[in-house]
Amino acid sequence: MKTKKYFLFVLGIFIISCNTSTKKGKGDEFYTDKGSFDMGRFPLIKPFELSVTDGDNWLLSANKDSTVLFTIDGVKGIRVFNQFVLAHAVNTTIDYARAKEGWFVIIPKSHFSKGVATHQEYLTVLHELGLSKEPELYRPYDVFDYFDKHDSVNWDNVKQYQK
Repeated sequence: MKTKKYFLFVLGIFIISCNTSTKKGKGDEFYTDKGSFDMGRFPLIKPFELSVTDGDNWLLSANKDSTVLFTIDGVKGIRVFNQFVLAHAVNTTIDYARAKEGWFVIIPKSHFSKGVATHQEYLTVLHELGLSKEPELYRPYDVFDYFDKHDSVNWDNVKQYQK
């Protein structure tokens, strides 16, 4: 009888431990998921995320559950500033055409996105949207490293964290 109770106790503990989520924190999985072992990712503003797919190729896209069809490849600089997603990419695509460089502004809440081929055009777009000073962009690996260690991204602290 003792063996049966002990077995049921161990079985119960095993079932409970298997049912426990391994994700840290509570809330929206979009903001806590770090990707898989072969593809790192970090959240921007839902539904947008940045993921690394092939060595050093960072890809800005809407997550798999979104109906938004939007992708920017070759991201080298990224930042969430207020409700803006700001990005700089090389060897990328702007309006379905390949470009040597591109700067992008996305405002998910208002469904606004704009990609331009020159830094001066980017500054003009920022100014038209009410940003008089250009926010600094961060290297995706630095942001991912911060996210990996802190389980969230505090964009004001990423700069001090850069290597």
